[in-house]
Amino acid sequence: MKMKQRIKDTILKNEIILKCYTIYHEYAKYVYQIGKPKFTIHEMTNLTGFLNHPQTFFGYYDKSPERNGHYIYHVVNSNTTDLHQSIDIYVDERKIGSSEAWNWQQGTMLSWLNDREIIYNIFKNHSYQAAIVNIETNQFRYISTPIYKVSRDGSFALSLNFRRLARLRPDYGYINLPYNDLERLDVNDGVFYIDLINNRTKLLVSFEMLIKLNPLPSMENAWHKVNHIDLSPDQKKIIFLHRWYDVNDLKHTRLVMYDLSAERLSVLADEDMISHCTWRNDNEIVGYLRYDSKDRYYRINITTKEINLLSPSEELVDDGHPGFSVDGRYMITDTYPDFTCKSRLLLYDTKTGKLLTIGQFYSPKRYKGVKRCDLHPRWSQNGEEITFDAVFEQTRHLYRLDIRKLLGEGADNGKN
Repeated sequence: MKMKQRIKDTILKNEIILKCYTIYHEYAKYVYQIGKPKFTIHEMTNLTGFLNHPQTFFGYYDKSPERNGHYIYHVVNSNTTDLHQSIDIYVDERKIGSSEAWNWQQGTMLSWLNDREIIYNIFKNHSYQAAIVNIETNQFRYISTPIYKVSRDGSFALSLNFRRLARLRPDYGYINLPYNDLERLDVNDGVFYIDLINNRTKLLVSFEMLIKLNPLPSMENAWHKVNHIDLSPDQKKIIFLHRWYDVNDLKHTRLVMYDLSAERLSVLADEDMISHCTWRNDNEIVGYLRYDSKDRYYRINITTKEINLLSPSEELVDDGHPGFSVDGRYMITDTYPDFTCKSRLLLYDTKTGKLLTIGQFYSPKRYKGVKRCDLHPRWSQNGEEITFDAVFEQTRHLYRLDIRKLLGEGADNGKN
């Protein structure tokens, strides 16, 4: 047995030593960073930030804050991480509205509806709703159901129960309403379809439908939820995670697809570990998941249901938040903070197989749990820049990383 493994086994067997080691390991990495650079970026990129407010951020990785050169984002007018406060909605440097229905990971689900309108979730009349704002006229209209994912043409949205998320996954739920009265399995809950033109909502995929789809014993008397809904580029199919916590509180996850035209459900991956996914094109999904007992980024063909490794690189093995350029060639993703408390921003060229670290960003100790700040990288509309949220300057801000030169000159030769 190697010496390193012997030391590890000794630590794990001794409760006092284990406790001391855990405390040391927790704080030593932050002490190690004192006096060291809090971020680095690739020499062929340029970084700018939205720094005119105490805190700015956008939210999740499945949509972009940029459209036609304009940016939408959240402004927090304090330096605290408290969720019990109202946050403002901005377009460029102009305040458009505010909301009390939000979280640090996904904000208010703020999205572009079209070139003139934006949509975001609010708490109004003791209920979660969505507000649509014309950024040219400042005219508001309201949708009676909060949104999760908006269609490209802005005609419909998909949603879920944010109270249930607050109960089972506080990082993504809203805390304005109590949730202790929820049932483990509600037949009237699941994935919802919202007609944004006529303000009508219907249950699209119920939990009852999900437990009848390849049922497992662990589903019985379990807590069920859905999360991470995403629409295919052609808007014909949706994917989402179906998660349940069994009677022993063990978590189970599978990736489910619903065909909006055929009204058909199917399971795409079901080895209990599916983390973050994205559509590469209308027929292929890329996700970080477990396949053949190995956690990696995989490509899933939604027609044949074939699953293949995205990259053999031993550097592209950590969980992150992937997104593809419009042509499907480049994948941007991130990592969680490592032993140096830094998250990496990665650019993978599927044509050449080259993987570049285009940025590293420090995360202070106080940004943990529901208050953490994942980078959540997103492509701009023209594919020339990446936006992300970060806390390397001690407070949360939205940043832009210009990668035009990198794509034009550096990506093909794998220059670091």
